[in-house]
Amino acid sequence: MAGRTLEIYEHVYMDGYDMTGYARSSGEQGVEYPEHDLTTFADSQQGMLVGKPTLTFGPFNGVFDNTATSGLHVLAAAAQGTRRNIMVAYGIRTTPAIGDEAFCAPMLQSSYKSVLSGGTLVNMTFGADVNSAMLYDEFFGKMLHILGAETGANTANTNADFGAASVTKGGWLMYQINAITGGAGTAAVSVDHSTTGTSGWAALAGATSGALAYSAAPTSGIVQLATNVDVNRYLRWQLALAGGATGATFALAFMRGRVQ
Repeated sequence: MAGRTLEIYEHVYMDGYDMTGYARSSGEQGVEYPEHDLTTFADSQQGMLVGKPTLTFGPFNGVFDNTATSGLHVLAAAAQGTRRNIMVAYGIRTTPAIGDEAFCAPMLQSSYKSVLSGGTLVNMTFGADVNSAMLYDEFFGKMLHILGAETGANTANTNADFGAASVTKGGWLMYQINAITGGAGTAAVSVDHSTTGTSGWAALAGATSGALAYSAAPTSGIVQLATNVDVNRYLRWQLALAGGATGATFALAFMRGRVQ
């Protein structure tokens, strides 16, 4: 659904945890290229410098919670300098759905503070991270699955339409796995693609978390495809369970390589 939205409709996931129920505000999210400083009219290059962009997320303000293993204070208080996988799903006039826009980025948490403002809040800031490990400069994509539980393979045609024909530009995915149920075994989330969105679904080669052990959750990760891989217009989530695993609670987003 196209249209305007508000911050209240955002969902925020971090390192496999759902931050939505804590969030009061999530600050800015975006990409910025540096400017060429001290140029003159005679210089051959002015304006934006080509290279790796600076990523922005936050500051993030949330409700203080010291619940063991899952509370925001427990997860973030000692994490300064830690790289966090951030996923923001933008719901359009309602809670996010498959196909809605997403911002995904690896960010460095630079601070954690408690703030008294009508109650005790948590304030987290994140470093403007120029991430040399990323092959792509595209950090806005689409949600293939909003955080929720699934118990088997996806046979539906519900998908994210990337709005352009198949391109040989690759892309990358971010997964956020909150839980794997069953007490044993593994779960793997992955991406299927199709040229029609109604048939011909096939696994997108390499676009998978790989088999993750039951004990690994909550967890998150980034998987980058080669920059010349063909990615079709329509993408959907997929789930494979093995070894006694009975389900997984996860979110999944994909950033398709930029068409220029």
